[in-house]
Amino acid sequence: MSRDHNPSPQQLDHIRQMLLTPPASRPPEFENPLEKIEQLLTCPICLDRYK
Repeated sequence: MSRDHNPSPQQLDHIRQMLLTPPASRPPEFENPLEKIEQLLTCPICLDRYK
């Protein structure tokens, strides 16, 4: 997938499908960005570092 600023409709469909897929069924390289943000916001080490 290219890193264009304006993703094609096919790319958007692919992303939507990935987000609708249960985590156990997703490819290992896919990480839900919202889950990642939540991990970082609740990480004690990160919170301590960026007070």
